[in-house]
Amino acid sequence: MNDTIEIVKFKLRNGSNKAHFLAANAKVNEWVYQQPGFIMRQLCHMEDEVWLDLVHWQSEEEAARAMLNFRLEMGDSEFLRMIAPSSIQMSQGQLHIVV
Repeated sequence: MNDTIEIVKFKLRNGSNKAHFLAANAKVNEWVYQQPGFIMRQLCHMEDEVWLDLVHWQSEEEAARAMLNFRLEMGDSEFLRMIAPSSIQMSQGQLHIVV
């Protein structure tokens, strides 16, 4: 299996509440679960206040289409308003599972 994984690393804006952010995340989940090629999403809160959003897709094309649609449809979401824009780092690559 060579799925595409999208990794987004970010921090919340000063004053953002973790519980409030997680509640806003529910809307993102509702949206992403409906996207073609979506496999799985994991949201991780790291010790240094960094968050990792790991999204698994069936292909690079579906990941790219979802990213564009996310900006169009969710660009003004409460979820995004709580993220510090300057902290966002995105990358994408092929997932190779080694057993």
